[in-house]
Amino acid sequence: MEELLVYRNGNKEYKIKIGDSDKPVTYQVVPMFDASALDGFQKHRTTKILDPNVYNRVRLVTYDTARKTYDTGLTKNSKVLSQLYPEEEERRVALQKITKYITNPLAELYGLENLDPKNLVWWDNFTENIELDASYNTSDSLQLAKLYFLISHGKLCPIEFESEPYYKGQAQYAVENKDAVVNVGQKRKLEISKAKSRFITLLENDKIGLTALLEWMGITGLTDNSDELMNDIFTSWLEKDDNQNPKAFLETYDNYYKSESGKKELIMFKELKSLHRNKKIVKEMSGFYLNGQILGNSLKDSVKNVLKDDTLLEKVYAALDS
Repeated sequence: MEELLVYRNGNKEYKIKIGDSDKPVTYQVVPMFDASALDGFQKHRTTKILDPNVYNRVRLVTYDTARKTYDTGLTKNSKVLSQLYPEEEERRVALQKITKYITNPLAELYGLENLDPKNLVWWDNFTENIELDASYNTSDSLQLAKLYFLISHGKLCPIEFESEPYYKGQAQYAVENKDAVVNVGQKRKLEISKAKSRFITLLENDKIGLTALLEWMGITGLTDNSDELMNDIFTSWLEKDDNQNPKAFLETYDNYYKSESGKKELIMFKELKSLHRNKKIVKEMSGFYLNGQILGNSLKDSVKNVLKDDTLLEKVYAALDS
């Protein structure tokens, strides 16, 4: 099944699947998730009581003030397209697919002249009401085009990317692949189960390694806590944001704890955090310092520097023993 890339930030990508008459693919508009909302609202992925009659009318593409044209995402000079495909050759190939699935069908519907980015009047009026529970069937060329514009221009946010700055403050609603909802839910449950299993195994067999891993994840100060309290804290953390935390824990376990060098980094990070809490390591404008010696710009950066410098390593051990 063909796909269109609609968001990229480094290694993070989101693509929409292009359906056909035999196998349509539908995307549904849902509320944006807010982890700071009350639990009852979090279940509905919102901070307020839902009103299905509320909508958000937006222009489908973005006006480029500097160029005084619309950035449609359909031309080789488009800033949106350049963000999706930084490499010129990759952008050229992608533009062929975009022309096939977006530009040509729109030209048949509205006329090619209207798709000119300089046709301000036409693009001014090319708008969409984004409504809760509205759906976009990508086997329909117009609905596919609208979905492409809305996500790539930041007006509609994929559920996996709600913490991305590109969508914060701009997108009022999120969108998800209806066909993948069940699979995503099942995957999250499996990730939570795996994370809990890894946690219990480490709690019973390597509590020092576990607390180091948790420190790396941002769960601090658990060294002297009881097993029961650690379990309660970890479980609450997992369920606080089941979109990301279980997956992040499992990835950290695989990428760091399971390798000898990675585990050394986890342990050293825990030691540096302890020194920082005890004010033996101090944070200044230019970075983190131990006895006047800079360790790194961040604590995680300091870990790498300490482990490859025997002099710094001796100073850290001396501070830990003092």
